[in-house]
Formats: sequence, structure tokens, C-alpha cells
Amino acid sequence: DACVHCQKEITSKSKFSTRLGGILCKNCLSFDRNAKAASMGSLASVDYIEKSSFAEALKLQMSPSIAAELATILASFLDVHLDKQIKSRKFLH
Repeated sequence: DACVHCQKEITSKSKFSTRLGGILCKNCLSFDRNAKAASMGSLASVDYIEKSSFAEALKLQMSPSIAAELATILASFLDVHLDKQIKSRKFLH
């Protein structure tokens, strides 16, 4: 994965920028002060999902902590890009 701002490879802790729609490396964190921490496990899961077929992605098993982290990031991303909270989100949980 590469930084959404500078395009350099992510090699250490990073944060997900919901506003910019991707991962920021440690050198570019100032471009979105609201970026959320993203563990390497979450980043690896997203990378796998992006590169896999839908059927393969459905088989991915992840820890509850990574699933929760990704759910939080996705909810924040949708809120920012849809300019409102999704009412059905509460229903889905």
C-alpha cells in the first residue's frame, strides 16, 4: 500500500484519512489531523480484500479487534463522503 498523499510505500504505523480516502504515512499525517489510526492487520485485511475476488474476500477471517477497527473506519468514511450519517447503520449492527 502507498500513502494517499506522497505515494510512498507504507512501511510503519500509519493513519487512515477518511477525507482523502486512503492511508497517510507518518510523514504526511499533517495533511489530515483527523486521520484515524490503522493497525498493520487492518491494512493487510484491506489489501487482501482489494486484491481478491468477491468470493475469496468473503472467506477472509479476521480478529474481532480488526473487524471493529475496519467498521469504525468504514462508518467514518461513509459519513464524510455522503455528507450525512447513514440511518440504516444502527440497524445493521
